[in-house]
Amino acid sequence: MINKKEEAILICATELFSRFGYHAVGVDLIVEKSNVAKMTFYKYFPSKNILIQRVLVRRGLDLQKMLTDGASRAHTPLGRLKSIFNWYESWLTSSDFNGCMFIKASEEFPEPDGPIKQVTQAHKAWFTGYISELLADLSVANAQKVAKYIVVVLEGLSVSSNMYKVNNLSEIRFSWRCVKQIVEANQLVKA
Repeated sequence: MINKKEEAILICATELFSRFGYHAVGVDLIVEKSNVAKMTFYKYFPSKNILIQRVLVRRGLDLQKMLTDGASRAHTPLGRLKSIFNWYESWLTSSDFNGCMFIKASEEFPEPDGPIKQVTQAHKAWFTGYISELLADLSVANAQKVAKYIVVVLEGLSVSSNMYKVNNLSEIRFSWRCVKQIVEANQLVKA
């Protein structure tokens, strides 16, 4: 079970990293904003990089739950895929949207075999695999390739929304219509 102070550090660090990036946020700021002693910080997180890894693992698990819960409420295979776009629409247009923490981490920690890069790659592999499973349920040929394309579309929407800080509702909905057409064009058996 997670300690209250450890939880406070994780919540605070997640918010700060999301808003400002990883390199721009120091341990002193996290300690100050989470209202813990520096010694307490290091008791739970021996280094800032370990904290970053924990934040990303936790964020990944939270995202998995949100996405799979949303899909489980859909009544059709296509509805399950659309639920991901619905989640992105809600996320990208929210007032506290600050971009994808995994994309930011991958950019700030480019070492190919580094532990932070491995966490980001594992999350993106899960996400691509999950979409591939949804596409397989739709009898889509080349489900893995189409899934990779969909992830690129969603990541592009995320980067664009973060760069321009505009409500991209029409772009999100247009992207869904394009993806739906690609899915339908690649179905082996029409669902």
